[in-house]
Amino acid sequence: MDGRKPCCSYARITRDKRNEIGVSRQHRNCDEFAAQHGCAILYRYTDNHITAADPDIERPAFLRLVRDLRARQVEEGYPIHGIFVVEEERVVRLAEDYLRLHRALTVDKCGLYGVTDTTTVLDVHSDAEMIRGLLTSAMGEREVIKVKRRVKRNVRDQALEGNPTGPRRFGWKGPDPKTGRLVNEKLEPKEAKVLREAVGLALVGKAWASIVEHLDKSGYLTSRFHVADCPTGDHVSRKCL
Repeated sequence: MDGRKPCCSYARITRDKRNEIGVSRQHRNCDEFAAQHGCAILYRYTDNHITAADPDIERPAFLRLVRDLRARQVEEGYPIHGIFVVEEERVVRLAEDYLRLHRALTVDKCGLYGVTDTTTVLDVHSDAEMIRGLLTSAMGEREVIKVKRRVKRNVRDQALEGNPTGPRRFGWKGPDPKTGRLVNEKLEPKEAKVLREAVGLALVGKAWASIVEHLDKSGYLTSRFHVADCPTGDHVSRKCL
């Protein structure tokens, strides 16, 4: 350790389309910033493809991070006395999450909180920092609520105007700028046939398990399937859908 303070880093991204490049970059930046402040990253916590803006969605790595910080050590027994993140929004977006993190950092006088994009190591033990953190997270939560309302209003307005919205649904074609076709405006014939059959099964009272089996056997992928998300050699397996 050469006298450096043992710490951890946390990385999170809501949707990482590039095979975890986003979270890897966050951890690398934390490594560099921690070194500048006499700290060493001994453990990395990662919540990939998880939002921090929804209180009903659990972030496993964040919960483990808070637990370990309170204990001042990870499960393997290595000590950690602080956390580094590239920006606060990566680790806390809601006020209750900030309180969890703050309590974990202040169980003793050694807690350290470094934020790379502000080039600052925050004084989590001061009253001013606690008030700042609560206000910042409360404002972030308020912005999340405003965005959700804006999206909901836009979807409603589009529906009233007769404009299809949202991502491409199974059984429908995606948008085509060349022809001016909107998303979910025209049926995709082959998928639509499978979809009609599934609806027919539901109408005659078939169990959901039977309907899912019918869809699995159709050979078609879900509209949100991405080949890049499927592990090498695991072609079109159920865990990739």
